[in-house]
Amino acid sequence: MEICEVKDFSTYVNKQVLFDLMGFARQPNQDVLQGFVTSMVGAYGASLHQIAKGLGVRVSKIDSFIQTYEATKEFEIVAGQISKGTISAIRYGFDAYVNGEIKLQMTRINRLNDAQAPEWPKETGYTIKVDGEPSFTMHFEFATEPGRDPLRDSTISAAARAVNTIGAVCNAPPGIRSALELQMVVGRGAM
Repeated sequence: MEICEVKDFSTYVNKQVLFDLMGFARQPNQDVLQGFVTSMVGAYGASLHQIAKGLGVRVSKIDSFIQTYEATKEFEIVAGQISKGTISAIRYGFDAYVNGEIKLQMTRINRLNDAQAPEWPKETGYTIKVDGEPSFTMHFEFATEPGRDPLRDSTISAAARAVNTIGAVCNAPPGIRSALELQMVVGRGAM
């Protein structure tokens, strides 16, 4: 199973998150970048372990990877100026091993506009590929209506999942629960 998230951060306003935390507009430093992505194993690894548990298998190891793309010319985004030669796109991810083979992969591609890293997947949103019986590919695209910001809609969707889970958490027995143990979260009453 492969899960790929692609986001364009050209409309994002928070300089501190983009430049200080995510590493955009900096000179590439592989040690710093690998440290960042390694620190993310906890967050993304939990999702990989949960998917594996839902499939009835166990993850034995998770490896991380990271690649960057440097701007070929100077350009500007809402948060500020991007200089030539600095990081303008980042691709990182996590390979989860089951029985010695990579069985689950999560990849995230963040870019500062769609001209950056043109060889990487471009379609913003989430793509999920499953090789099995049946095999399928699903793509979830945000802000499909004219004038909507895909980055804003993806942020709202992440928050909506947490907010809409409150009832299921309140109805669950005490303790730490994953989505696998909670009642199904549906959009009842949202229309």
